Amino acid sequence: MAQNNSIYLVANLIDRKPCNESDHSCPRDKVKYFNTNVAFDRNGTLVARYHKNHLFIEPFMNPADPYEFAVFNTDFDARVGLFICFDVLFAESSLLVREAQCHPGRHEQLVVRRASWLVLGWSTASLVHTQRNSSAGIRNSAS
Repeated sequence: MAQNNSIYLVANLIDRKPCNESDHSCPRDKVKYFNTNVAFDRNGTLVARYHKNHLFIEPFMNPADPYEFAVFNTDFDARVGLFICFDVLFAESSLLVREAQCHPGRHEQLVVRRASWLVLGWSTASLVHTQRNSSAGIRNSAS
């Protein structure tokens, strides 16, 4: 798809990797599953792969070990770093910006939930944790 449309493409998938008994975290079936982002350049070449490190209610997934940075450069002078969802709340995402010299993207076209992303970015940068009621917006149909 990336090659046919001459675009950069990032896709999320499940990566299945065999492991051996010498790895203390290897499951009984000797296979690990990772929540994974893969990035392809305009030629369809794999340029980055990232395994999610901080799992959130993903009981069948394995965290990356050790933590990995996944970074690639584009032909329009952007340096892109990958992480997945819950990982944004941990220090490694900030390190990605600082050490790999990736800079946060701009989401001006994003209409849905724009405010929540702004608050998340501010709170992460300021080391202030935000909370919300997990039942917000859920209503009992009987009431």
